[in-house]
Amino acid sequence: MCTGLPNSPTRPATVLRSGPSSALAAAVTTVAVHVLSHRKLAWGILAEPVDVDVSASRLMSRREIAGELELRIAAAVRAGHLPAQDTAA
Repeated sequence: MCTGLPNSPTRPATVLRSGPSSALAAAVTTVAVHVLSHRKLAWGILAEPVDVDVSASRLMSRREIAGELELRIAAAVRAGHLPAQDTAA
């Protein structure tokens, strides 16, 4: 199960903000709001011990979230809003 960040109704806010720093802040806020409003689901997706089938789904969700944040961090670095980062870590 995915957290919904890439298909979230709030995703356009992370894309249409005025600059890369605002887009990064909106993406982090979106993740935080989803985690805080769905704590059990977030725990299940991010950390709860599970079997192999669920682990694959969890890994996919983590990669989607990380990929969205990576794009925004890289854009903020290119724009000079953040110092150089290793976003691929």
